[in-house]
Amino acid sequence: MDRILTRPIHSLLQIVLERMELESLFGAITGIIIMIYAGSELEISFSWYDPFIFLLFVIGGSFVYAGLFVSIASISFWSDARTTIMPMMYNIGNYGRYPVDIYNGIIRFVLTWILPFAFVGVYPSAYFLGKSEWYVYSFLTPIIGIVFFCFSIILWNEGVKRYRGAGN
Repeated sequence: MDRILTRPIHSLLQIVLERMELESLFGAITGIIIMIYAGSELEISFSWYDPFIFLLFVIGGSFVYAGLFVSIASISFWSDARTTIMPMMYNIGNYGRYPVDIYNGIIRFVLTWILPFAFVGVYPSAYFLGKSEWYVYSFLTPIIGIVFFCFSIILWNEGVKRYRGAGN
């Protein structure tokens, strides 16, 4: 971290760029192929503007994930227990893969407003599946993503201010 803080670029951007893997693009391509296949099997009709809405939802969901994981990484500035939090977050993230109405109210609230994993997959997919009761939530995805990402940047910057170096 000391090496990163001596450079003129924002510390978080440096870390993200160092950890970026091009192999992850294959996962995205596979996911797009699966979605196209599933959409054709479900006979979902698309409008001309749906690819733009899809892109908006992808960006919003990416911001949600980035915000949550940067926030968790920021905890390491205050605590040494970050490694015990990450597995728990991955497990909670699995809950966000299923429709939130199958859970009780507390879990639904947590997955929507506290750890908004539902905005990554459930609510955006509701738009394309025609679940009109969740349309408002699906269009909140980019807003929630930006809010959580901005919160995580603030948390990261506060953590960097507290960082004192490895020392000797």
